Amino acid sequence: MTMEMAPASFPSVAFEYNGMIYNRMHGYKTEMEISRMRSQITPLGEDRKLTLAVDTYGKDIAGLRFRVRSLADKRLIEDTEVLNYVKNDGRITADIVLKDLLEEDREYSLCVILTDEANRDIYFYTTLYVKKDTSFEEKLEFVYNFNELTFDRSGEAQKLVTYLESNEEGDNSTYQKVNIHSSLDQICWGTLKVSRLTKPEAEIYVNDEDTAVIKLNYIVTVPENDKTWEYYVNESFRLRPGEGRMFLLDYERTMDQIFDTEEGVLANNKIVLGISDKNVNMMESEDGDRLAFVNAGRLYVYHISENRLAYVFGFYNDDLTDRRETCRDNDIRIFSVDETGNVRFIVYGYMNCGIHEGENGISVYYYDSTLNSVEEEVFIPYYGDCEFLNYDVARQAYANGKKNGYFYIDGNFFNINLETGETSVIASDLAREDICAAEDGSMVAWIDSGDRFDAQGMHLLNAKTGTERVLNAESGDRIMPVGFFGNDVIYGLAAKKDITVDASGHTVFPMYCLRIRDESGDLIKEYRNEGIYVTQVEAGNGIYTLKRARYENGVLDPVSDDRLLDNSTPEYGRNSIELAVTDAYETITQIALKKATDPETLRIMNPKQIVYEGERSADLYDKEDDEEKYFCYVRGSLVDIYDELYEAVNTVKDGGLVRCSGGITLYRKRPLPEKNQIMAIDSFRTDDKWISDTMSPEEYSLTVCLDTILYFEGKAGESAMTGEAVTSGMNAEEILSDRLPGIETADLSGCSVDVLLYYLAQDIPVIVKTDGAYVMLTGYNMNELVVADPLTGEIGKKSMAECEAIFASSGNRFLTYVSRED
Repeated sequence: MTMEMAPASFPSVAFEYNGMIYNRMHGYKTEMEISRMRSQITPLGEDRKLTLAVDTYGKDIAGLRFRVRSLADKRLIEDTEVLNYVKNDGRITADIVLKDLLEEDREYSLCVILTDEANRDIYFYTTLYVKKDTSFEEKLEFVYNFNELTFDRSGEAQKLVTYLESNEEGDNSTYQKVNIHSSLDQICWGTLKVSRLTKPEAEIYVNDEDTAVIKLNYIVTVPENDKTWEYYVNESFRLRPGEGRMFLLDYERTMDQIFDTEEGVLANNKIVLGISDKNVNMMESEDGDRLAFVNAGRLYVYHISENRLAYVFGFYNDDLTDRRETCRDNDIRIFSVDETGNVRFIVYGYMNCGIHEGENGISVYYYDSTLNSVEEEVFIPYYGDCEFLNYDVARQAYANGKKNGYFYIDGNFFNINLETGETSVIASDLAREDICAAEDGSMVAWIDSGDRFDAQGMHLLNAKTGTERVLNAESGDRIMPVGFFGNDVIYGLAAKKDITVDASGHTVFPMYCLRIRDESGDLIKEYRNEGIYVTQVEAGNGIYTLKRARYENGVLDPVSDDRLLDNSTPEYGRNSIELAVTDAYETITQIALKKATDPETLRIMNPKQIVYEGERSADLYDKEDDEEKYFCYVRGSLVDIYDELYEAVNTVKDGGLVRCSGGITLYRKRPLPEKNQIMAIDSFRTDDKWISDTMSPEEYSLTVCLDTILYFEGKAGESAMTGEAVTSGMNAEEILSDRLPGIETADLSGCSVDVLLYYLAQDIPVIVKTDGAYVMLTGYNMNELVVADPLTGEIGKKSMAECEAIFASSGNRFLTYVSRED
């Protein structure tokens, strides 16, 4: 049977401060994996007080409670029922005070649980960041006041000049994107008669003592004669409190028109998208007569020859004030448009309403142009935050006309039969470097070995046809996928004898050549320079930067970089995106059609959804996945996932944080005190009977360093038997993890010395492996490190430059830890 999508039925929950709403949470029908539900940060100050604002949308609430859990071990810290709340005109407000069980400078999971009138428990998640004196309230007030002034045409907006950096870098030709370098007039909407349809609401992504990243989102309207245009607006602020004022470090605002099928969207041979992003998500049929495009989270299909426009999918319709339905935590990806206008696509992220309301996941849909209907072929649920799902979809997702879907989820590559829902694992335990795909997902390459440095074969899948071939390395060589130019795969070859482990303990894969093959496997190009090896490949904007080296005295020494350029001929469509300049709206975006159409005869279609009884889900998410991964957040957003901690830390060194799979923050870029020393470590401590004269200097120094740390942490003495563990072959990381079960080790080998100051500032010692021995760092100032050397028995200062040279010669081998206990 067919039916319209059911409207949203869940309430929504936000936080409130002095009338300002922030961190609106959307409800989930089941409990989620809290280590993957970071998203927005909710600051918790010294008073541990928060004000909840629940929008009920006319529904009764039978119960309200909240739970606080440790992110480290998911331990329940508090489970409290909220009894004292106020009901007022469709909204419930409640002040909650969390128990004094939370440690400062730590993150916790807060889950608000509402029981609705149907006795359903609905779960709302945020991450608490416990930190005193971050000026959060002042930052929030600054953001809301800044926003208010942009609408003030009485002259008060002139106050914003203090915070702007207007210069030639600012683009004052478009309202679609303005930033801190734009003119004051552009920031204040120029000649547009803008009014807010919805109140701005803040989302907090970073709130440290030095900086904050806060975003505002809302909808505005602009009148034009007898029409009214609506726009999504998103503002992003990065700010820092200073002496007597706030400093705006960065600012950006985007404005995107919401496409309206009833408001004269055709003009000659143009589909007018108005003030919107020029990077339109669009695909057309081979002859260009059928065109699918996405605007503001909604999918449309236009039949040029029939002059017929279908609004195929969207979670919202006319009521743009319902924040549940206009939530933008989802996206659409188009896979194919055939000659009759049938479209296969996915909707992924948070499901605002409909049969999957309150779930994260991927819905594979098929739009039948002839029947004017939309059918869900399969739903793939996901139990983490949308940003993790988005990361996986960006790595690989495709569904073809042969009823096969190919998806990369949490390190595994799956094939799903879209008719039966049957799933099979094509490859498992694939790290980010083990698999790569063309931009549209239609071609995929991955290695055939669990060890990325020992693969003798590479699989190449044409996801459109389902055909797969294997490219094998020559005898004695190993193979590694690098990326794609269009649908042409790029991969590297290295001789097995040249694959080595560097001084930091990381494998070096020196590729003597790179090859590019088309989707049929035919060789297009080979990159090779005699005696020069490619050690790393960095992708960006159609260019691959090749980090290169040559052997000098048996050691790989870097040489100048080279580049691979995408010289393939782009396939230009018959319909294209173009920008146009207008008097009223400045630069607008439109789709130039292959031929002119008549706006007066345009037909608007609204397909129905086909709903089947029974289950059409394929659950691919592995809740028991214990593979350690490291998640990089920059300005509060997930930017990458690594298997090696040093790669993650190096990614966020200029600003950001790294968390492990267990939800523990292992590194955070932050201002540090000018100096600090662990005063409790003033001498070496050990009474280990296993220490003997037969130990090597390396074994002895490691034993003493470990024992001293165990004493420092209150877990030492003869019973620790550290010396026995060292001489039996256990490494330092294994021993620390075994003796201190409440810690998360951090192997920072390959990082620079400045990273270590983050731990030393928190009174956490760092073990360093030097040439044939171990030392321990216990403090620093801006010019020196405090080095504890077990072989000399001395604890003293050495210059930073001297330490950097010594440590670098040994590969920068660093080991430390953070506490998992609250």
